[in-house]
Amino acid sequence: MTSFSSPSRPDDNTTRTILIDAGEYHEKIIVTRRSPTIFAGITASPSSPLSNRVRIWQSTYVNQSDPTSTLHNCDAVVLSLVPPTSSQHTDFKAYNIDFTQRQILHGTPITQYQLGPSAALCVQSSTNASFYSCSFESYQDTIYIGSGSNAFFYGSIVRGMTDFIYGEGKAWFEKASLLVRACGGGITAWRGDPNNAEDEKVGVYISNSLIDRSSDASREKNLTGQCHLGRPWNADAHAVYLNTWMGDVVSQDGFKVWTRRQSNFVEGRTRFVEYNSSGPGGDMKKRNLTLERVLTDHEAKQIIWRNVFGGAPRWIDAKRLEQQ
Repeated sequence: MTSFSSPSRPDDNTTRTILIDAGEYHEKIIVTRRSPTIFAGITASPSSPLSNRVRIWQSTYVNQSDPTSTLHNCDAVVLSLVPPTSSQHTDFKAYNIDFTQRQILHGTPITQYQLGPSAALCVQSSTNASFYSCSFESYQDTIYIGSGSNAFFYGSIVRGMTDFIYGEGKAWFEKASLLVRACGGGITAWRGDPNNAEDEKVGVYISNSLIDRSSDASREKNLTGQCHLGRPWNADAHAVYLNTWMGDVVSQDGFKVWTRRQSNFVEGRTRFVEYNSSGPGGDMKKRNLTLERVLTDHEAKQIIWRNVFGGAPRWIDAKRLEQQ
């Protein structure tokens, strides 16, 4: 395990950049530094995550069938961002790095089903973070965005099976590729922030992106039309899809309730919205409009990342966005 909070990287409000050479690193990384911190991976093509030469991986998961297990979801993680105190925010950026959870059981790689929650990334409470041309790979609960946290993903790849983007903070995915390995739960699973119930912008936003099956998707199941855009972790869930191409894995219903026994959907509180979806799974005329709403042109134009995050905060690399 590697922790970035040592005296060699003092928390003195200066920006520290860590340049990572090409290679595979079997590490669990915990960043507690509040001052601006940058991880930059060596690459031949900064705009393409497929050209990344740095891969950081773990092979841990939460065994939910073991009553004696004390692991929580963010214990089984590759990269964890944790502020020093709940009243402080980290300022973190990462470029061109793959964060990967590999499932290994008794020495054998498991790829066709999930063993349990295993996060590639945990952005824990009160954290600001942004990622550029990175990839995040796991099976269940790939990315978690905690209470009071803000996360921005640009040109990145996310792979998973069940609720693989989940949380209770604010997360924006721009020009991302969401690649499903199987269809359990939803692609997203969000809930209202219990510590910030008044902030209506809390939620997950998928913009100008694509959803498709992963090249290593499960061969044991027929995924066509089986993947839902999201489900409500609680009644104050909020998920937005804007201008996103959707492959044939996406269910024509769009969203779904939590479970048959526990809906978690409350009309007027749960907010699932969609705008200008396209592709085989993007036919909004077939959506279940009891669960979601289709935005008007005017409404969609108001939803931009600057409005969600309150301007152009320093933890988002606006210059990188302008270059592409």
